[in-house]
Formats: sequence, structure tokens, C-alpha cells
Amino acid sequence: MPAAGTWPQLTSFYRYRPDNVALLEDNFTSRQVMTLRLSQDLIGLLSENSARQRAIQAQTEVTASQLRKSKKAALLQFREDYLDFLANRNRAAHNKELIAIYERLLELHETRYRHQEGLLTDVLKVETDLAEAQGLLEYYQARLEKQKA
Repeated sequence: MPAAGTWPQLTSFYRYRPDNVALLEDNFTSRQVMTLRLSQDLIGLLSENSARQRAIQAQTEVTASQLRKSKKAALLQFREDYLDFLANRNRAAHNKELIAIYERLLELHETRYRHQEGLLTDVLKVETDLAEAQGLLEYYQARLEKQKA
């Protein structure tokens, strides 16, 4: 809203002409003259408009900066989530291979134990390792399902 000094100003002038004074303004014969003047402080109006435009420009720049910052943060979060997804997928695949190895190793140790060539502690150790690998696989698969959702 413009300041009070920039509103147009309306001023009036009244002139009375005595009988013996002649006006040369288009054979003007009236003795009384009323004049209205409308004036505007253009410099004040323009400076106020430019100040308002500078404020709007500054606010636009701040908003654009915040938008760029939000975009960068969203892109960074997306990249982190994607890399986490890839890491979980690789870990799940690795644990599947590890489970297959532990299952073959368990069969080998159980066979050796049955033929009395191995120890029961070796069998129990492989069973523990197999259970741990299966638990990790379930954990990574659950994380993958959560990330896909």
C-alpha cells in the first residue's frame, strides 16, 4: 500500500477578477475563476515501488534458495536410500551363498562325526554359523521389503 505522501494531492484555487482587469485567456469574461490541481509525487511513488520490488525480489531469492536446498536434501536422501537398498541386496545375495556353503559344510561335518572322524563341537559350530547366516538373510530380506514399500 502506498505511503501517505505518495497519494495524489488535490488542491483548489479561487480567483476573483475585479471589473477593471481583463484576462487574455480566450476572451474569458467570468469574474470568478475556480481551478483544481491534481498533483502526484512521482519520485516518491517510484522510489516506493522500487523498494517494494526489491523486497519482493529478495523474498523470491530466499524462496528459490530454500527450494534449491530442499531439492539437494531430497536428492541426497534418495541417493542414500538407493545405496542402502543396493547394499542390502548385495548382503542378502552374499548370505544366500554363505548359507549354501554352510549347509554343505554341515553335511560334511555331520558325516565326519558319524564316521567318528570329527568332533561334535565342529558340527555345533557350523550349525551356529548357519543359523546366524540364516538370521542375517532374513534381516536383510526384511529390510529390502521395507525399502521397496
